[in-house]
Amino acid sequence: MFSLVLCAAACLAGERCHISAGPMFGTTLGGTTESSERVWGGQILVHFNDRFALELAVMNLTDHPEEERYCVSVTSALEITPVNLSIRYSRPVIGSRLSLYVLAGIGYYFNEDNDFEIQGMVPGGIVSQTGPLTVERPDSLGLHAAGGLEYTILGSLTALLEYRMAEIFNDADISGLSANSPEGQVAINAFERDFWDNNELGMLRIGLNWCF
Repeated sequence: MFSLVLCAAACLAGERCHISAGPMFGTTLGGTTESSERVWGGQILVHFNDRFALELAVMNLTDHPEEERYCVSVTSALEITPVNLSIRYSRPVIGSRLSLYVLAGIGYYFNEDNDFEIQGMVPGGIVSQTGPLTVERPDSLGLHAAGGLEYTILGSLTALLEYRMAEIFNDADISGLSANSPEGQVAINAFERDFWDNNELGMLRIGLNWCF
């Protein structure tokens, strides 16, 4: 609250804004996501000075991974909600309107699996269904880094282009499956490791920031 009061006083005095916020949209690019997925969210920044800022960003996306082992295929819709806290450093690169910035920080990732489906299991096959198919994927911590460009459109409005990569410390467990052979256990282990334990998330995003 005290920082908001200081920001309001600075803006009334005609000084540089110390808080900015806005929406961002984009797509997954790189990492272990299976396809390009829409990303949406926003961020709020507290600027300590012209170079350093603290950023809180909240995003949402749904990954649609697919995996196949020994003719057993798995599909799902994994909803991920990253909450990222970062330290950002920026500096002008062309005049005073275009700036280059980098950031790094820690994130908390809310995970929820929907539309979980496994196909290809037959009696006597390498994998059998023993009950309701469920995936336990706890919420996760992660580290991230990003770089981008910020362009001043108006005095209080800027546009951003950013690429962000996160390393997420995921874990997952499947219930409702039984391995009928060593190959079946290999398949189940591969599903847990490669399908739900996706641990790299890359995002290309564009957005706006308003100073207030």
